[in-house]
Amino acid sequence: MTKRIRRILLVCNNYDNFSLEEDGRLDMRIAREYSDLNLSNPPVFERVSSTSEALERVRAGELWDLVIAMYNAGGADVFSFARQVKESAPGTPMVLLTSFS
Repeated sequence: MTKRIRRILLVCNNYDNFSLEEDGRLDMRIAREYSDLNLSNPPVFERVSSTSEALERVRAGELWDLVIAMYNAGGADVFSFARQVKESAPGTPMVLLTSFS
């Protein structure tokens, strides 16, 4: 693999976090996938409850290999949040998750 994902920042409000936990812990599911594929060192998840908190950490120089944001993450609009993250950390991939299709 040319790109390894070691740290993931999950930006979601408490309700979405609860929903993700009820569906099955996201970090445990990914660890299971890594195990099934005979891969070691699954990524570490860090969660913040708002886009403003995430932006503070990005602007402080913290780096993640992937940022996952829920649509109703709390704080600033998720699309302006994505633009601001891309300005501060241009190489960081971002994913938007929604609870609706």
